[in-house]
Amino acid sequence: MFEFISINSYFPYGLLYFASGLGILIQHRKKYPFRFAKDLWLMGIYALIHATSEWSYLFIPLQASSFSAQLLYFLNLFPIFLEAFSFVFLFIFSLRLLYPERSLRTIFIPMGIFLLYCATVGILLMNKVSPTAALSYSQEFSHYMLLFPASILTALALYRQGKDRGNKLPLQIRFNLKALSTVFLCLAMFSLLMVDPGSLFPANVFNSQAFYSVTHIPVQLLRGLIGTAMMIVTLKLLFEFNRETDRILAQAEEDAMRFSERERISQDLHDGVIQTLYATGMMLESTVRHLDSESPIREQLKFCIESLNTSLLDLRHYITGLKSEDISHKPLKRIFEKMLTEFEVNYNIRTQFVFVGDDLILLTPNRQNHLYYVVKEVLNNIGKHTAATNIQLQLVEEPDQLVISLWDNGQENKQLSEQFKTDREEQFYQGPGMGLRNIRERITILRGEIDYSYPPTRGTLVTLHIPKEVSLENDNTTDVGR
Repeated sequence: MFEFISINSYFPYGLLYFASGLGILIQHRKKYPFRFAKDLWLMGIYALIHATSEWSYLFIPLQASSFSAQLLYFLNLFPIFLEAFSFVFLFIFSLRLLYPERSLRTIFIPMGIFLLYCATVGILLMNKVSPTAALSYSQEFSHYMLLFPASILTALALYRQGKDRGNKLPLQIRFNLKALSTVFLCLAMFSLLMVDPGSLFPANVFNSQAFYSVTHIPVQLLRGLIGTAMMIVTLKLLFEFNRETDRILAQAEEDAMRFSERERISQDLHDGVIQTLYATGMMLESTVRHLDSESPIREQLKFCIESLNTSLLDLRHYITGLKSEDISHKPLKRIFEKMLTEFEVNYNIRTQFVFVGDDLILLTPNRQNHLYYVVKEVLNNIGKHTAATNIQLQLVEEPDQLVISLWDNGQENKQLSEQFKTDREEQFYQGPGMGLRNIRERITILRGEIDYSYPPTRGTLVTLHIPKEVSLENDNTTDVGR
């Protein structure tokens, strides 16, 4: 009964691996935005070679009557060596996940262990070990020297990738990585049982027949379940990779189109509206010069000219913002440093920047753009309305959120805070200003919170709590009110 189950498990088990490997290679893309996903093709090669070795275990004995005893002996070694060779690709895959910068070492170590395995089997053959013992030892050594460490390292590498929040992976991908890690951990555990009884430890204690005699569950059944789980989770993971890649590529295309449109609008504003306003200002100044010094409208025209110059300056600042380089893929620290430098030049206000966290931290493109314009609008409000001489911007990275504090020493502007009604789940707009409306909308999109407070010393403190990650459904948003 046990041997019947063992023989008849080869074909479906090989079929599972063949389907898994074929699916990986068909769906795999070289240009994944995730560095570790680019090595998934190694797992596909491992699955295809492993499927071929499983089918060889089944089909070679069916043709045994056509071969001589010596040829049949070497043919029986073929699937064992083929199976061991498949483990090399799994080994390389695990090491490249753990050490992506050490590409040569990730190849030399598995190949060195495989050559050591081949040398060990060759020594057994030269010592004229019985064919049955040689086959048994070959299978045991391939599992102990290659499959077990490769499975353990793959489980560890996948778990680390799924746990690491710094790689900005969506939650569904991280979940599937942890699930696949669990599958390979089970494969590592049962690899010690997927051997025939042998004379050496641990094969003389832990083997397929011993497990069946204790549990009455064939190891082949568990092996099939592991293969099924591996195929399902891997293909699901690839589907999520492809979906996220498509989303990022679509976002990049949208950003490029938006940036091009911003360039066109800024050029039109510069060549059209600004030139018209500038000519209007020149005519007004000419009119003032021709008016009598005692004319009652002279002061009114001077006030109009000052207002027009202020509007021209604001419009130039707006165009500068439109023409600014794309900030969606730059670290937040660099973005805020540049923002404060420009703020000092435009408003002649001293600034201080305090940063606590990863220097290279960035959010997804849309979220980063929204956060940029929220902070920029708050700074503009300070520069225009508070008569401040000093401001301090502080960004603190916490495990699940960013805390951004912006303090100024200007006049308290409680009207701003009265136009926001802060709640833990939603921001409600209560004021008429377009800038404040944009802040409210962007904070809502970011799933964040904004709070205005007034320190006992002086000035206003604006605090933003921005989650570092949201689900894909919440992140598929477009910029508003730019």
